Amino acid sequence: MKRIASKWCSLLLAGLLLLTAVPVAAFAQESEPAQSGEYVYQWGDGETGYALRETTDTLGGGEEGYSAAETFSAPIGSYDDGSFYGQLTSRQKACYNALADIPLNQILTAAQVQGYRQVQVIVDGFSGVTMTGSIQDNVFYPDAASEASYRSMFTDICAAIVALRYDRADAFWLSDMRYGVVWEATSYTSVKTRNVVLAFRMNYGGQEGLMWNQQMESARAIANQVDRSADRYTQLKQVHDLLAAQSTYNYEPADATAEDLSHQAFSCLVAGDAYEPVCDGYSKAMKVVCDLLEIPCVLATSDTHMWNNIKMDDGDWYNLDLTWDDGNDNQISYDYFLVGSLTEVNGQVFSREKDHVEADPWMESSDLNHVTLRYPTKNQQAYQYQEGGYTPLRFPDVKRSYWYYDYVENAASMGLFAGDENGFFQPEADITRAQFVQVLYNALAPEDYVPGELSFTDVKAGDWFANAVSWAGENKIVSGYQNGTFRPNALITREEMCVVLENYIQNVSPNVPEHKPFTFPDDSKISSWAEKAVYACYDRGLISGDDQGKFNPGSNTARCEAATVFVKYLDHLGSLEAA
Repeated sequence: MKRIASKWCSLLLAGLLLLTAVPVAAFAQESEPAQSGEYVYQWGDGETGYALRETTDTLGGGEEGYSAAETFSAPIGSYDDGSFYGQLTSRQKACYNALADIPLNQILTAAQVQGYRQVQVIVDGFSGVTMTGSIQDNVFYPDAASEASYRSMFTDICAAIVALRYDRADAFWLSDMRYGVVWEATSYTSVKTRNVVLAFRMNYGGQEGLMWNQQMESARAIANQVDRSADRYTQLKQVHDLLAAQSTYNYEPADATAEDLSHQAFSCLVAGDAYEPVCDGYSKAMKVVCDLLEIPCVLATSDTHMWNNIKMDDGDWYNLDLTWDDGNDNQISYDYFLVGSLTEVNGQVFSREKDHVEADPWMESSDLNHVTLRYPTKNQQAYQYQEGGYTPLRFPDVKRSYWYYDYVENAASMGLFAGDENGFFQPEADITRAQFVQVLYNALAPEDYVPGELSFTDVKAGDWFANAVSWAGENKIVSGYQNGTFRPNALITREEMCVVLENYIQNVSPNVPEHKPFTFPDDSKISSWAEKAVYACYDRGLISGDDQGKFNPGSNTARCEAATVFVKYLDHLGSLEAA
């Protein structure tokens, strides 16, 4: 196994700090090291002040873990390009955008303070925040009333930096940073924030601009060798082979610069120089080229390693570890090319191998709030190549590997369901009573239906569901509640769903199927008014239990479940009419 070493990929960032533009002469005053062992510098002139916490980029060890394949997987439908930007709050996104928009030339020519190039930016949500506390020895200490606001600001800046480091694999100047906000005293007990300050340590002697241009020129040269007319699998394999062919794993960096660059895309992308990559160099280079080819690619890390998640043309995400495919004998391997989280490679399940147990991208700090950042959900099995590629998914969040894929596709083809404004189906979202009845109405109500007088007090003419609820009420498909309401926005439970479906069937065919000798393990939880309908739906093959066989009558009905039941339901109605 290759020796894996990295400074960058653990992404340890600066904690809580305040920055402002004060004279260099004020820098003489420094505090003692913090109890955590990290040096915290604080100074100011009583009206403005600094408190900085150093960044450290080290790679920790880690015991072999159990499968974490799902632990850090993104929730379904949250985003689909794999970006960490898509997981941020609005204020975090604003900070991310401000950081991403700073030109490298501006950073290189910015004022240097204690070895860091400082740039001030205006970010919505950060300026004009008043905090109360005390200013002692030129340092601002927030009181209990302002502590939450204080922590939240620095958490949001830090989250933006973490997300951008993952999303911008080319931006090696993000690796060593300080960050904070400018504040000014408004009284002895309060301050008001001004700009956000982002500070960068330039580790390559001011050559970062030239190096970035060289890096991107090399990346474009690799991308230009890829057959753009080929399917995604073929394109990705070409990138995999081109990067492996021009790189050798860096076991023994020659000097500090070679050590630093081995963790950057530069070392893998630029061939013919003295710099070679380690795991994060390979992985970042893969992402840079994939970004140029518009192939969704994510940097994934464990406590000891970095590799890539790749979204393929079947709509699923897979693991790709170029580091471990670039063999020591100059032979390119495909053992770790587009494998699933539960794919067994060399006798070990991928996600259970200690170097591939995913680690949370957010590094916890006692000075910051928790932030949830997750990797895409991977297919558990390896990618299955289909010559010519796959037809694009109708809904990005309904993968071919999901149990309900065919049902959702059929339901959408029938016009029963559609996606949201972003094209997502939101399969795990619960469906409301109005939405459920509307689907039934769309599928079964006569085209010339004219609604009569509305019988529910909470359904008004002009409501988007009014005709559907009126039709369902007239046909005794729904009866509402004792107080005369329908509760259109309430979520429909599984047992309520069965009652609605069975009520309609009784209008078509009053015959109830012969009940099979079966009861759900949680039969006692089924309401008496719903029991007959639940077992009739079971006998008709419309419903089944969960992994433990339970029906869960009081649980809400998810959209994927509703789509599945409706497809089965319409097939069943067709068979009744044909009988």
